[in-house]
Amino acid sequence: MATKKQKLKTTGAERRQHPRINVRHMEIPVDLCVEGWENAAPGILMDVSRSGLCILSFKRIPPMKNLRLRLDLDALQTGDIAARVVWVKQHENTFRIGLQFTAITARDYLHIMGLLRCS
Repeated sequence: MATKKQKLKTTGAERRQHPRINVRHMEIPVDLCVEGWENAAPGILMDVSRSGLCILSFKRIPPMKNLRLRLDLDALQTGDIAARVVWVKQHENTFRIGLQFTAITARDYLHIMGLLRCS
């Protein structure tokens, strides 16, 4: 057990509740409707899990910001999914954005789980 002076370091994978499935090869477009923004920010789905997903975007969306998103692909079209920005990582002119689902319909959840099974 760690004392106050000793801190255990865990990687992101060890802290995750659910494994993430890489889907960037599918190039799934995402429209991000950010609370308080006039226009939607486009993005590409990078990975997905049971509790959230990661988006690649050219727009920085600050952590804790609430938004709605839609996935749009022949095999996967969802309605509005509510999510919260959990983390943001910048790489040159792009941003990887970690989102946690806050409200999702059973239908959309099942569609996403189907995507996970097929990947």
